[in-house]
Amino acid sequence: MVRDATLRLLNGQATARDASGGLPFSSFCYNWVMSDPTHNSTVEQRIWTILAEIDDPEMPISIVDLGIIERVEIDGGTARIFVTPTFTGCPALQMIDEQIVRSVGAMPEVQEVEIEHIFDPPWRADRITPAGRERLRAHGVTVPDGKFVRLNLARDEAVACPFCDSRDTRLDSPFGPTRCRMIYYCTACRNSFEHIKAL
Repeated sequence: MVRDATLRLLNGQATARDASGGLPFSSFCYNWVMSDPTHNSTVEQRIWTILAEIDDPEMPISIVDLGIIERVEIDGGTARIFVTPTFTGCPALQMIDEQIVRSVGAMPEVQEVEIEHIFDPPWRADRITPAGRERLRAHGVTVPDGKFVRLNLARDEAVACPFCDSRDTRLDSPFGPTRCRMIYYCTACRNSFEHIKAL
């Protein structure tokens, strides 16, 4: 049961990135909080652990591994979660917000949960963690290596098949089951598979 938790959707503000230019800020923040001994057993660390157990409703990957959790802030009994949606208007976003509120709000130290959706910096496929990529691959979903994918149907780039590793693949449809995915077909093993759009 949610303990006096409320959901506030606040319009986005620009957020920081890892100053080194390396990991997306969400992964950098998660790794720092979870590895720093000074954060052991803190409310913030436990919130990150809870968030890492929440799966995206549309894909077999946690919302932390997907890279949509930008950061977590604690202000007294208020937990503020900053979420970067994969796409504007993503239909799964409300379900994700509600699950965050239920899970984080169940903590005895948390009296209120605020969720802020931010769009700058925008979500990109390179925010997906290596563990998340492997989990997606095991379920037949591939992730682009670079930051962008060309949607030119006449000259689409080959994507390695998650089932047989062949690059004898072709774009079958730029429209997948969700706005962030498209459908490829492998002529080697004759399987269709989904590919994350890198925007």
